[in-house]
Amino acid sequence: MTPRVLVSDKLSETAAQIFRDRGVDVDYEPDRGCDNDALLAAIPPYDDLVIRSATKEAVYKAWFPLTRRCLDFADVSVTAHLDGTFRPRLRVRGPRVAGVDLDGFNGRWVVGRSLVVAATSVGQCQAARTPTLAGAA
Repeated sequence: MTPRVLVSDKLSETAAQIFRDRGVDVDYEPDRGCDNDALLAAIPPYDDLVIRSATKEAVYKAWFPLTRRCLDFADVSVTAHLDGTFRPRLRVRGPRVAGVDLDGFNGRWVVGRSLVVAATSVGQCQAARTPTLAGAA
C-alpha cells in the first residue's frame, strides 16, 4: 500500500516532490495548518503529517546550551503524536546530563492562530527520565 501524507504547512513544492519521488502519495495543502480544528479533522486518513519543524528548532535550542555544538537538520528525527507530544531522537552522540547519556528529548507542540509552537527542555528530571517543559521555540 502506498503511504499517504498530508503537507499542512507552507513548504516548498520541492519538499513535496521529494516525497513523490520516493513513491509517497502527497496531498499538499499548505493552508490547512492555519485552522487547528480543520487540521485535526483532516489527519485521520493519512499515514503521516508533514509540518515545518518547529519541533526540531525546540531541540536545537535545548541542545546547544548543553553541548556548545550545532546540530544539522539530519542529526535529529522527530516523531510527533496527535496528543500534542513529540519525541526527538538524536542521530549523533548526545551529551551526558546528570550522569545519564541523553539520547533524545521529550516535547510538546500545539497549533493555534496559524502557528505551530513546540517546546522541549532538559532539566534534572530529564536525567531521571521524567519529561519536563520549560522552553519554547
